[in-house]
Amino acid sequence: MSARRLKRVCGISLFTIFILGLSRLSLPVLVRGTTTMGDVYMHPDDLELLPSDGRHFLHFNTICGRRTSWHDTMESLGLGPMSHLYLKIPVPGGVDDDGRPKRKRDDPRMQVVLDAEGLDSDGNPVDDQPPKPIKRRKHKPRRKGKDVDTEPEDEDFTGEEGSESDSDAEAQVSNSELAANLPTKKAAASRTLAQPTQSKKKGKAKADLTMQTTTSPSAAAGPSNAAAGPSNTAAGPSNAAAGPSNAADEPSNPAKKIGRYRNPIYHFYEEVDTDADRSKEENARYYKSWLGNRKTLKVTEKSNHNTSKLQSHLEKHFKPHYRLFQVLKDRETLPMPDELQLARGSKVMDDSIAAVYAKKAEQLNKNIKAMFEKQAAVAEEAWDQEHFEDLVARWVAVCDQPFTAVNAPEFREMLQYAHRCQRR
Repeated sequence: MSARRLKRVCGISLFTIFILGLSRLSLPVLVRGTTTMGDVYMHPDDLELLPSDGRHFLHFNTICGRRTSWHDTMESLGLGPMSHLYLKIPVPGGVDDDGRPKRKRDDPRMQVVLDAEGLDSDGNPVDDQPPKPIKRRKHKPRRKGKDVDTEPEDEDFTGEEGSESDSDAEAQVSNSELAANLPTKKAAASRTLAQPTQSKKKGKAKADLTMQTTTSPSAAAGPSNAAAGPSNTAAGPSNAAAGPSNAADEPSNPAKKIGRYRNPIYHFYEEVDTDADRSKEENARYYKSWLGNRKTLKVTEKSNHNTSKLQSHLEKHFKPHYRLFQVLKDRETLPMPDELQLARGSKVMDDSIAAVYAKKAEQLNKNIKAMFEKQAAVAEEAWDQEHFEDLVARWVAVCDQPFTAVNAPEFREMLQYAHRCQRR
């Protein structure tokens, strides 16, 4: 029933107000102008939302924050339709709503306390003195070693022949001299040249020292590398990088070029940044073939960057170039310039060149097959105890230094025989 029809039927003016602060969000109550706050309290009391004795400690507040009494009516409070009443529970203690304390300010007492801070124990005023500056501790300088007098005229000084020194320092030998006098216990092949110690020098001397320490490994290796033949040196400048990137984009240091890629399969591919469709996967590498339609292959990190995918593509679509890859993989030296041109497609591989590499690849396959057959035949041989004892005796006879004995051919022959033959 609408409020207008209810007013017409009952002949009284009714309207709705809302109570806030109960378990619900709001509780609607139908009242009229003469309804008191006590009558309003009876409505939630009948619904068992409030205790029956709540009138002793509960009260209603209007929306303006005014506290009401139980005898106030809607008309006296000026409440109309859609008005709100707030149910409050008074709590003893605290401060007023404005947040200010009730304690009065005692200015004379505070002034006495402030004046007492400027007096000493005898009641005399204390002169204001600036704070003492903090003294910084002076650090003691580090002691430097005594400079050794190395003037040229001191070289002609000679002491008395009969003079003797009680100091033991003259009889001591430095560590460098002691290390130089001790016999070496390293194998000759494993010795490395020690780098000179870097001293604090300025100007031209420091630049000369830097040039000496940054020389190429081939120059410092001595005659052992020079015996490798001229083929390595001729192939070095043009084929220093064993990877797919162009020579113009690679560093100028040949040692760094050789160490980047050691698998010759990278000569047949160019490393690019994205796939053919411009897509890119995280931690993946893309290689674009130099041959044919230049297909781009992806090598993911999950495959541990295995090159079997690159080799399979080369074997399936470019069989002559795959035989070239087999030859380069079996070779210990760097590829020649014409071989790099064949791998990168800048030089056409005709039938004569393909036949040469096909013959070499066939010979490699035969060698591999013969090697496995030899290993299988050796494994079937019976154990010869007398031959093994003879190998041990020959090795002991030539073993004069414990650290170089492992490089003796007799020791290697003994180990090879012990590993290839199983004792039965």
